[in-house]
Amino acid sequence: MSETQPEALQQVDNNIAEASCPFCGTLTAEIRELIRRKRRSLGISRYRLANILGVCLSTVCKWERGKIDVCHPSHARLLASFLRGHYDQHFKSGKDSVAYTSPPWASLPGEVIHCLERATAIYRICSPHPDLQAGLVDGLDDLIAGTLRKALARTKGDSAGHTGRKEDAHGKD
Repeated sequence: MSETQPEALQQVDNNIAEASCPFCGTLTAEIRELIRRKRRSLGISRYRLANILGVCLSTVCKWERGKIDVCHPSHARLLASFLRGHYDQHFKSGKDSVAYTSPPWASLPGEVIHCLERATAIYRICSPHPDLQAGLVDGLDDLIAGTLRKALARTKGDSAGHTGRKEDAHGKD
């Protein structure tokens, strides 16, 4: 017979309390298992956990699956808070009971999602330096605007019968 929800949560809390050292960002096999068990015992998806902690879904997956060995310091603090139960009441209260079927960007191509996650990770890494964050946002805005202008110019050229490729003097590309 399976454990009831409160018993399962208590067992996870006991395991965290018995861990040999406080969580410092190193993702050992034991810590990975604690993350997974804690999340499952609360009945939440990886996506929901990522959403609550303000991290990418891929980050939570990497924590649980062993794709990284050490968390970014800002993520380590969030993860430590989660493991110590600071978010438990939020999940138990039912305030966040919306069932997430898929993230809003799920229909985007994988390469777009990857770019967005990289930009998000870089932005968070720059958190101690607001000037770098502002520069990153400005640079991304400029890059996106420039790329859109080029794409629109190509589309406009294509609709006028041009391929957008340079032609030589004889009309060949």
